[in-house]
Amino acid sequence: MANIFVVCYGGGHVAMVIPVVRDLVARGHKVTILGLTTAGSELTRARLPHLGFRNLLGYSDNVEQVLVWGEELAGEPNPLSPVPYEESVAYHGLSFADWVAAEGFEAARLGYAEKGRYGFLPVALLKRVLAEFRPDLVVTTNSPRAEWAAQVASTDLGIPSICLVNLFGGKEFRRLAQPDYADRICVINNAVKEKFEAAGCTRGQVVVTGNPAI
Repeated sequence: MANIFVVCYGGGHVAMVIPVVRDLVARGHKVTILGLTTAGSELTRARLPHLGFRNLLGYSDNVEQVLVWGEELAGEPNPLSPVPYEESVAYHGLSFADWVAAEGFEAARLGYAEKGRYGFLPVALLKRVLAEFRPDLVVTTNSPRAEWAAQVASTDLGIPSICLVNLFGGKEFRRLAQPDYADRICVINNAVKEKFEAAGCTRGQVVVTGNPAI
């Protein structure tokens, strides 16, 4: 039985992950899911237990400061949002705290002013999480931010990883098509595989699996 850690955002990304997780669980593997933003509600509807960023607050050295930053960046609660306010606060606060730890407060503040949450890359946080869960395998889709951070963290920790590519890779293609991004990159067809290999992926790194959501 393998211990597998899955990280995914919502929409088409979690739609790919759900059937894969169900199959892994049916085969007897232990699967932990970190469901980000709108993935949480979709995983709940699918009756799949999962974690959110609010479950990761204990990995911070200063939860009080994280919550202050999180509330400031998340803004006022939106009763129509599919993402619980507590989750949004934790997501913003922990991601920004990681940015501050990496580059300093002023650089993080200016970076957030320019890029918003698209500048988040909480590698240190994901390293702490993965070091505790000690998975045999990390699985993400091709989203940036926390999924990208999970891939970097798994590489740093020497944990094998897989990236499931949603359709054709989109604007993330250049970032994904690197020989050290993931041990295996799963794509929808041979045309996408050839595109990745031509861009620099190593032989055998890219595998045609189709899209589990289709």
